[in-house]
Amino acid sequence: MRYGLNQQSDVRYSLRHLPKAGPWLLQYWRHSSPKGLAAATRAMLPLIERCVSEHLALARPANMLQLIADGGWLEAFNDPQAFDFAQRAAADLRDYQLNYRVLDRAELLALEPGLHPEVVGGLHWLDPKTVSDPGGLTRGYAELFKQRGGQFVIGDALSLTQVEGGWQVHSELGPITAQEVVVALGPQASGIFEPLGYRIPLAIKRGYHMHYAALPGTRLQHPILDPVGGYVLAPMVGGIRLTTGIEFADCDDPINEIQLRRCEALARNFYPLGERLDAEPWLGRRPCLPDMCPVIGPAPPPWPVVQLRPRPPRPDPGPGERPTASADGHRRNALHRPHPLPRRALQLTDGEPPCRPRPPRFPPPSKRPFTPPSTRVKW
Repeated sequence: MRYGLNQQSDVRYSLRHLPKAGPWLLQYWRHSSPKGLAAATRAMLPLIERCVSEHLALARPANMLQLIADGGWLEAFNDPQAFDFAQRAAADLRDYQLNYRVLDRAELLALEPGLHPEVVGGLHWLDPKTVSDPGGLTRGYAELFKQRGGQFVIGDALSLTQVEGGWQVHSELGPITAQEVVVALGPQASGIFEPLGYRIPLAIKRGYHMHYAALPGTRLQHPILDPVGGYVLAPMVGGIRLTTGIEFADCDDPINEIQLRRCEALARNFYPLGERLDAEPWLGRRPCLPDMCPVIGPAPPPWPVVQLRPRPPRPDPGPGERPTASADGHRRNALHRPHPLPRRALQLTDGEPPCRPRPPRFPPPSKRPFTPPSTRVKW
């Protein structure tokens, strides 16, 4: 009932979109039980465990390490009950051997002096690395790909057709043919799969970010999550970035600043922000499935299609990519989590054994919606 009046800052919805999103939200609710959460956690763990090492394996030769920082991130609280609950929740994660510190008010303000002095405390998650320019990091990876002989070609993914010997897509260089294809199109993936008979319950979570100037005498040192307000403040190359939570709306609906304005009002009472630096908010579209796990693996015959969860915005797929493996539904984790996914896709398309010899699951061709398996991440 908390979200029924649509007045919350962390999640909002478009009334017009609710009938379309309703069945997906019901499945999401079903997967949100303790049992479902535990299953999803086990499924995602192989990706989480490998994400830093996979990134560093690319960032080093791409000369992008200056964009990746140690120091972790913070959760900050101005509500004692929320702080107590967060401490209990963190303790429940002890089996995963995560490193964190519980901070009282003085310790939190010592790390981030700009925070409002009435904060009650926080959690400092010590293991994660943070990225100050995700777009710059991705462009660095693209340059590394080209330096190693890769090629980006602009084409029309919806022109994908099955031909003798494989698949063909129309591009600026003419038809490109490959035996297999990796589909990693994010919100647009359904345009490829539905004509082939697959019905994947892929919902779109929209979200916004805006950059702000730092006020004189202040410097944000860590990304800070306000769990109650549902937004993140992070020090970025382009300024202090405020990232919102979730907006359920049609993928192609125009920008709606309601959620951003709500979060901005809360954030200005939490940390001093200067003027907006962007002409308009950035709008992201985050594909996800009800169990929050990705779809990874070869599609069953007659269509050899593997779908990988989409990566960050990048040039269109090149001739070496092929729909024979699938990876989609990354929520907002495209940059920091799925680098094991491209490796897994290449293993599938090259016929190599997987990192972990367990067969991936993929929904069978069907004209009816399918109930997604609770563990689709297989290595």
